[in-house]
Amino acid sequence: MAEPRKGVHYAWVCLAQTGLGSVYGLASLLGVFFPILHGVACGSLLAEATQLNIQAMQQRDPANPSLAKYKTIAKCFDPRDKYPDGYTSLVAMLPNWTEEMAIPKLSHYGMRATDVTQVVAHSRGSSMQTNPIVLTDQELATLLQTRL
Repeated sequence: MAEPRKGVHYAWVCLAQTGLGSVYGLASLLGVFFPILHGVACGSLLAEATQLNIQAMQQRDPANPSLAKYKTIAKCFDPRDKYPDGYTSLVAMLPNWTEEMAIPKLSHYGMRATDVTQVVAHSRGSSMQTNPIVLTDQELATLLQTRL
């Protein structure tokens, strides 16, 4: 029985040291405004948020060290990644997982396009402070709209 608790403890230590980012920050808010489980919200946002973060860093902060971390993650899932940017396989794989796991869209939980502004307006909490790049309100709105 002690091992699962130990694992949870390690997970919390890791999260506390590295931060959470846009997926967790938005998922927390979605759980406040809609009857959506936190893990489902995270799963729903992960693919698009990953793509958005990579694109934003490539455009506005190409020296961001988090780009190398995304490349490492991509290599873990596809060691033969033949794409020169190092991200293409990851960005292509995550939406497939979302679909394969049948993770519902946000509209399934009652979110509408008119709700996006309210969620974005409340999205600058501590979790967002540790996203690898500051995302604009428009980027966050687009992210949410793609998952409606």
